[in-house]
Amino acid sequence: MELVAALKALNGSNLVESVELCKFAFRTNNRPLPLGATWYKGSIYGAIPREFLHEAVMGTAVGPIRNLMLEPNYIRNPDEFFFPTLAYNSHLHLPGACLHSPA
Repeated sequence: MELVAALKALNGSNLVESVELCKFAFRTNNRPLPLGATWYKGSIYGAIPREFLHEAVMGTAVGPIRNLMLEPNYIRNPDEFFFPTLAYNSHLHLPGACLHSPA
C-alpha cells in the first residue's frame, strides 16, 4: 500500500540515485558519450516509469549511448551508469527524465 502511494506521488518521474562522477571517472576510461551527454553514476536500483524504460532499452533516440555501453570493455560497471546517465541528461527528452543534475 505504501509503495503504491509512493510511486503514484512520483507522478511519472524517475527516482534514480546519482553521485558526482569525479571519484568514479576512472570507470569511464575518460571516454566521451555521443549526443552531448554527460556521464552520471548511480545505483542499479531505482523507480523508473515504463515509458522511460521502453525508450532507454528499445528507442532509437538514445541508441548510440546504449550501443556504446553494451560494447565489451568500453566502461567498467555499465549497469551503474546506464540509467543515471539517461535520467540526468534531460536534453535527451526521455519521459520522466530529471530536469536538474544531482548536487
